[in-house]
Amino acid sequence: MASAIEFLARIYRFFFPPTVPKDNDALKIGILGAAKIAPYSIIYPSRSHSGVVIEGWARASAFAKKHGIPRVFKNYQDLLNDPSIDIVYNPFEWTMKALEAGKHVLLEKPSGNTAEETIKMFEFAQEKNLVLLEAFHYRFHPAIQTVKNLVDSGVIGKITGADAEMAVPNIFSKDDIRYQYELGGGATMDLGYRPNRHLHDARVDRSLRAIFDMSNDVTSSIYCDFSMPKRSILGPLPFFRWLPRLPTFTVNVLGDEGEIHINNFLVPTVYHSITITKGKETETIKAYTGEKLPDAPKGEAWWSTYRWQLEAFVDKVKNRTPQTWVTPEDSVANMKVIDELYDASGLGKRPASSYLQQY
Repeated sequence: MASAIEFLARIYRFFFPPTVPKDNDALKIGILGAAKIAPYSIIYPSRSHSGVVIEGWARASAFAKKHGIPRVFKNYQDLLNDPSIDIVYNPFEWTMKALEAGKHVLLEKPSGNTAEETIKMFEFAQEKNLVLLEAFHYRFHPAIQTVKNLVDSGVIGKITGADAEMAVPNIFSKDDIRYQYELGGGATMDLGYRPNRHLHDARVDRSLRAIFDMSNDVTSSIYCDFSMPKRSILGPLPFFRWLPRLPTFTVNVLGDEGEIHINNFLVPTVYHSITITKGKETETIKAYTGEKLPDAPKGEAWWSTYRWQLEAFVDKVKNRTPQTWVTPEDSVANMKVIDELYDASGLGKRPASSYLQQY
């Protein structure tokens, strides 16, 4: 009963976080564009953080009014030119212009179309002495850090492999940004050697499976998919076939003495499980807070992955040491692998972005 109440409380706070009083020196955030993910990734998390306030939104007045954002700028450049804006949340291609305007940037992934673009972005941020973070939000959650600590502790022995799967039902229209080739579209770009091509643009992958032959006899695999059936295909009765198909977000880490499996690593606040198997012994744990971690990050069980990320981002901007971080090297290495995957698949890596060529 208690766990059910805790579950409902987390879900409620996930969508309706408390609004806390703001610090006098709270950082002011400006948002470029009315991305659908913005309420969950930055607006809701900001409400419960005393160190930030959403100050402005570019071009989407109705959206700004709906979410109580006080200022609406007529275009992106006007927002960047405003000296009161400290941080830009940017799901589009204006990262370099935001950095040029002296703003810290929380950048939605993928950071660029190619590894070369990602390198250029982080080099420019370093040159300007600004914080640039690619929003791998799930890596900031205690559940993910718990898995990493278990692996590092050697509890399953020497690592022999790892398999990751991110698959979602086919809910995106053919015009969705995820399918736009010139904007870096594709399942692998969004979620993560056998591409399933988009029906309306053969240059874009709807799904992709890759196997990596790594050093020291370690192999790993990833599976990214936008094309799962919308309805369940399981169940003994026809009724069950009408149930919505749930996404799959799993990672399985294999060792020579056991394995660790995490279910729902992408949205662990809603629910997740971490299962450690060694021989016939199995233990399942959960980590909604960081109390079991060595460096114990502060936070609440209802914090979303984006709220944990925001905590770290503000700490970095304020010259405090964040509990964990996604380094520029991580972002660059990720894009290098994606470039190699697309080359190996025959699709070819994504075209360079014209807006970066001037830098």
